[in-house]
Amino acid sequence: MKKLLSLLAAFAYIALASAGIAQAADINFFYPFGAGTIAYVSSTSVAGALSMGVQKEIWINDLVEHIYMTNEWLNKALNHDMFVLDGKVIHVPYAGDKPTVEKGRTSYPMTVLRRDDTDSTYVLSEFSSSPIAIPDAETVELSYDKRASVLMNTKAAMSEVVGHEFLYQWSPTLLAQMQRTTGSNVTAHSTGATGNRKKLTVADVKAAKKKMNKAGIPAIGRFMILDADMYEQLCDDLIVTQYRDASLVYDQKNGTLSRIEGFDVYQRAYVMTYTNDTTPVRKYYDAVASTDDNAAGLCWYQGGVARAMGTHKFFENIGDATYQADIYSALIRAGGKKWMHDELGVVALVQAAG
Repeated sequence: MKKLLSLLAAFAYIALASAGIAQAADINFFYPFGAGTIAYVSSTSVAGALSMGVQKEIWINDLVEHIYMTNEWLNKALNHDMFVLDGKVIHVPYAGDKPTVEKGRTSYPMTVLRRDDTDSTYVLSEFSSSPIAIPDAETVELSYDKRASVLMNTKAAMSEVVGHEFLYQWSPTLLAQMQRTTGSNVTAHSTGATGNRKKLTVADVKAAKKKMNKAGIPAIGRFMILDADMYEQLCDDLIVTQYRDASLVYDQKNGTLSRIEGFDVYQRAYVMTYTNDTTPVRKYYDAVASTDDNAAGLCWYQGGVARAMGTHKFFENIGDATYQADIYSALIRAGGKKWMHDELGVVALVQAAG
């Protein structure tokens, strides 16, 4: 009877946590619920069969899958996993100049050119979760599986932070690849920011599209990600301006925006922050906040950004004598890069001061 109650309590917890993750990441409820269920079943089955820890290979693979499930937009990039060396460095050949093309050639012999490819290298960052101890007493006395709960929370925390990392690496640093917002004034929503900022509008998205068009970026494979506030600003502007295709791209009943100006749209709680310098400087997600910080969204072309996962490990210390507990933690190496010269494959939608 106790095992049945423990099982029901565990699934209730997974369902509750999954609902929160699904709402925050704007994804289908069954993605995090399925991942949580797998983590729970794998951990409890191994514990029951061997009376020891988690089946590491299953759990760590589930962790990586969870990162992509809760950050679906990560799949809209070049995958450099195959180029990872020693679990932490990326070496990718970068094609040299294109050959020249001449109409009605009359001069022979032709000059033979050599294409010099370069080796593009970037290092993956390391992300590790803090060790969590589950006292021996709690494995016996609690009515739910705390280990499954800890593993699920670890996956959620890892997914959030790794998502921040990719967006930071993809965000442009050149002023030419930034578009400042131009709408009416609205209260600043970035953490620590004060005063007013300009709302994001359809016109701003069109300006970002124009930058890509003029750079010769293919029209297919363009994406945009916005934080919750900028997403709502854009949706409101669609309604107010009676955008001619609003009914095709914006589901007002459910409050969802699927595609606009050639960009497939994604939403997450946090995307990016820039300073208010003449050339705004991107800030890491946990940098010290400033009163003049500006939130930003990101537009990108699928072939203009890259992502990679390197080493991923799960650590456990079962029956630790010092703590009289089971201790768990995880480590992942991940990173991304802007892949086109002059950052042409990305455009940041940076708030302007109101």
